Amino acid sequence: MANRSLRSEIISSKPIGEGLKAFRDSLNPAWDPDRAHQSGNQDFKNRVVDLLLALQNLPAARLIPSNTRPGTLFGDLQLLGSSVDTDNFEIQPLIRLFKAVLNNEPDEDIWNKVSAAVTESTPPPRPTVFDKLLADTPLRSTSSSQQSHEQTHKEIDRRILQEIDGCFYKNTKGFYERYFEGKEWSEIAEKIMEDVDPQFVNNHWTGYPLVPTQAAVLALLKEFQETFFHGHRGKYYTSKDIPLGGSDCDRKPDLFLALSGSPNSKGIHDWSDVRVVGELKQSQIQGKFRGELLQFCGYAREVFVSQPARRFLHGFFIRGDSMELWVFDRSGPYGSEKFCIRKDPHRFIKIMAGYTLMNDEELGINTYIKEDKSGKYIMFKVDDKTVEEKLYLEYKPIAFQRAIVCRGTTCYRVKIPSSNRWEHVAKFSWRLDQRRAEGELLKLARERNMYGITKLFSHQDLESIKDLRRGLQFGEPQMFQSSRKVSTSQSYSRRGSSLQSNASGISSNTPTSSSSR
Repeated sequence: MANRSLRSEIISSKPIGEGLKAFRDSLNPAWDPDRAHQSGNQDFKNRVVDLLLALQNLPAARLIPSNTRPGTLFGDLQLLGSSVDTDNFEIQPLIRLFKAVLNNEPDEDIWNKVSAAVTESTPPPRPTVFDKLLADTPLRSTSSSQQSHEQTHKEIDRRILQEIDGCFYKNTKGFYERYFEGKEWSEIAEKIMEDVDPQFVNNHWTGYPLVPTQAAVLALLKEFQETFFHGHRGKYYTSKDIPLGGSDCDRKPDLFLALSGSPNSKGIHDWSDVRVVGELKQSQIQGKFRGELLQFCGYAREVFVSQPARRFLHGFFIRGDSMELWVFDRSGPYGSEKFCIRKDPHRFIKIMAGYTLMNDEELGINTYIKEDKSGKYIMFKVDDKTVEEKLYLEYKPIAFQRAIVCRGTTCYRVKIPSSNRWEHVAKFSWRLDQRRAEGELLKLARERNMYGITKLFSHQDLESIKDLRRGLQFGEPQMFQSSRKVSTSQSYSRRGSSLQSNASGISSNTPTSSSSR
């Protein structure tokens, strides 16, 4: 509990006075909270929002310590407002608070009912994938460098395992058709397949290595690249012996695609160059799927960390003569149906050629961020303007999330072309499909004269996970066997999240331009 003497001192030194008069005057004299709740929930909710905003504007709200969390009642009221917006709140404590305000009860009584309302109306937060998993890369140990990398690697992998559990899908139907058919480059891929002209013996492609070791498959892809993929937009590289730079973990992808000519002056790639990731195994081994997927997701995480505004990422798994394609987006990974390379080399060739021919949008790059000689920029129409303006982004974001399954919130400092001052912020973020856009909530707060709110210039929805996954047919989300051993509350919270239960997942990628002052 908050210190009672401090609480009483704050309440007496910061009286409510006329602070709630405007709210009372806005109500019809005959308005009654009991009848309002019974006759129509929406009207009641609107009045609750009005009251919470009025309470947040009172000076005492920013000083009275919270009884349930670090911070003040101001933050509690904001959390309660979010609960009201999603219908996740208790009615009776709010009715008692309404009556105290309408009856102009003493300040101490009103603030006590405020504390009771935020405590009773806001249920204890259930653990979610966001709460447990989206912390930044853990600090390294002070022991030896090698041990430090191992500890960091182990901790991150544990988080990834929990993060994707219940969020990934296998055998997604329509995958090949969605990403590799009907493209501008399809005719080129068809021509390459004809040029390769795979030969068959007993319905098996003779050109695929008899013993598909990592070295043998890499040699085949090298031959393809030099003979058939030469001059394409993308080029395959391997980093199986040397970790890619730009990471706290020593991760060595067997294969990755980068833009041709993308290495730095020393001929070295890092994770910011990666466009597609690939993993090679000589054979499928029973019981190894979990570890292999975890390793694969580790690669995806590194890409999203180094390219935080990225929309999605392609990847593929080759196990012996079996191939499986994957896509990672902010709602989790999903894989295609497996196929046999020996029996269907035409599909294999078209896929490997297709990756090298894809444009940035098809590869999952954030194409809303463009670049010219002055730097990276976005085109954005401020609410009071009729045409779009160019806004330059600082090269590195000031904040981003280190995870795959998350809102992918990424913030850049922004300036207008005529200024040298980075005085605004652009925020990219995916939101849950059932939540209102943050820009709408900020506008509402400003319209109701909410104090201390960021000044919003404009906001815009760009796309949704549903759109990205259009044409795909998903089965049930997959869970690892060990996940069934977690506590009941944890299991319930995971199943209850749309991240696990809905293949449409997180909905909209919203850049918000706002003042940083």
